Amino acid sequence: MKNCSELVALALFGLASFARADRDVKGATGSVDVFNYCKGPVYLRSVGDHDPPETTLDQGGRWSEPYKEKDIGGGPSIKIRTEDTEILQLEYTAQPTRVWYDLSYIDCWNQTTQSGQNCPFWNQSFVVEAPNVPPISCATGESCPYPYRCPLDDRPAISTIPNSPIFLMMDPTQNLTLHLCPCENQPDSRECEMARDSAPQAYNFNFETMKTHDACPDGSGKSMGSQRLHRLGRPQRHQRPQRPQPPCSHQSHNSGEFYHHWEESECDDLSKTSSSTGEILRGSPQPGDNSVDPLDDDR
Repeated sequence: MKNCSELVALALFGLASFARADRDVKGATGSVDVFNYCKGPVYLRSVGDHDPPETTLDQGGRWSEPYKEKDIGGGPSIKIRTEDTEILQLEYTAQPTRVWYDLSYIDCWNQTTQSGQNCPFWNQSFVVEAPNVPPISCATGESCPYPYRCPLDDRPAISTIPNSPIFLMMDPTQNLTLHLCPCENQPDSRECEMARDSAPQAYNFNFETMKTHDACPDGSGKSMGSQRLHRLGRPQRHQRPQRPQPPCSHQSHNSGEFYHHWEESECDDLSKTSSSTGEILRGSPQPGDNSVDPLDDDR
């Protein structure tokens, strides 16, 4: 039964727009929700096995999708833009006992000019909320250390930034919620307060590291974007600093797509990487580990 706050949220945001997605994940009964507080519309689509038409989410609108996985494994990427911008990606992989997720600016960041002026919400607030996990707090896109940027961080086998901000929620029956522009129209709201929270110090190094490299994957300083990356073929694997890997995740490559095989028997001890309630995932695999993280399939 829905509690009062959920009913109030539905009343405030009107009828929800529910997306057609790929397939359900056993045990993962939660959903991804996007609320638009911005003064104008935002446009989004959930890209999994198919790339559907965009949904227009007007001011005060809510979009929702139950957790899904692609036919080859891995989860969809929620691609979000505003008028005349490129996209912000909310990427997730839902499993029977957990949900991995992150944000990505790889389609809009320009490493040569150190600019995200083409990124949506660059001068606006947004926050990703999940139960028992620190929020992904962004007072503005420009000041936010969380979304992936260039260089090389949008290629699964070549990550230059250790301890990158992948988040882990240990209860897939709960919802993952993205609030867009909460401070622009409701500066005293709980959502705005979350968006203005200070970023954990663990990510200050990542934020600065992303600024120090002078080229993106194509060598030009301009991000290649997720769609073009899928046409690159298999990248070279070599020893390098990597993103934190989920325990028990084994991934392989097939025609530019990544997927994972997960066995519960290999997941008995999560104490090295996460708490029982869920937290920001930290740590890196050992040198020479050829695994890739579960969120790389759509970058």
